[in-house]
Amino acid sequence: GAVPVSYTLKEENGYQMDLEEIREKITDKTKVLVLVTPNNPTGSMLSRETLEGLAKIAIEKDIVIFADEVYERLVYGDQEHVSIASLPGMAERTFTFNGFSKAYSMTGWRLGYVCAPLEYLKEVNKLHQNAVTCAPSFVQKAGIVALRDEENEVAEMVKEYKRRRDYAVKTINEIEGLSCPAP
Repeated sequence: GAVPVSYTLKEENGYQMDLEEIREKITDKTKVLVLVTPNNPTGSMLSRETLEGLAKIAIEKDIVIFADEVYERLVYGDQEHVSIASLPGMAERTFTFNGFSKAYSMTGWRLGYVCAPLEYLKEVNKLHQNAVTCAPSFVQKAGIVALRDEENEVAEMVKEYKRRRDYAVKTINEIEGLSCPAP
């Protein structure tokens, strides 16, 4: 079986991966690199520069990427979410996992998707058909409506989340001995 190798993002590094440390953790047995960006609970996102460096490593070492991007729509201000699959040479080696629970407040409805190279999706589909029952039809229809009518709803939700975040960060930072960077 697979042996997971952990990597901890550090606040002092802006929650960005140190590419040299990543290189040091990769061995000939490394097959997959799992990315979660944007990240929960820090709210951090890997920068384009970091993702480009990871892409270079993945191509050089022939590593597949599993990218959890379920929070991609919940970004604040002028931050830019970059999907590693959008970078040159990465679509053919990236599985992007996403869903409706976060951006569309459909938590618990168990509606999600994966984007990956077709050669892999055929095998993923076999696993899925034998391991998971389908999402109820009303959930699938709600997903269609969420995608079609999303812009204003998601923007309003992000605005409200930002208001709550800013309040929580301010309140925590007013407590002596505590420090909370804004995600």
